[in-house]
Amino acid sequence: MTWWKRLFTGTATRDGGRYLYVYVQCDRCGTPVRVRVDIYNDAAVEFDDREREIGYVWRKDIVDAKCFRPIHAEITFDTARREITRHISGGHYIDDATYTALTTPPPSTRNT
Repeated sequence: MTWWKRLFTGTATRDGGRYLYVYVQCDRCGTPVRVRVDIYNDAAVEFDDREREIGYVWRKDIVDAKCFRPIHAEITFDTARREITRHISGGHYIDDATYTALTTPPPSTRNT
């Protein structure tokens, strides 16, 4: 398994290198939410005190469709746009398989 796969396995997936799908779940109501991050447009440049570019940061207040409580998520990237850290409050990160399991309706039990 490559370093790249280990970095993103379980919490997000990449779509062609430009988009990062982030999956979160509200700590209050348990509603799962998927957010697509365009790492070239949604992430803000971070500078050091000498005005040198040191990386990027994506910050988002995510609101689910059930309790509308904000979930604050933040992901930092290096200058090559590789993920360094992630923080969240009001929720927790989940993987895409968990998101799919939570959002897929159960099969019908009716016999037709």
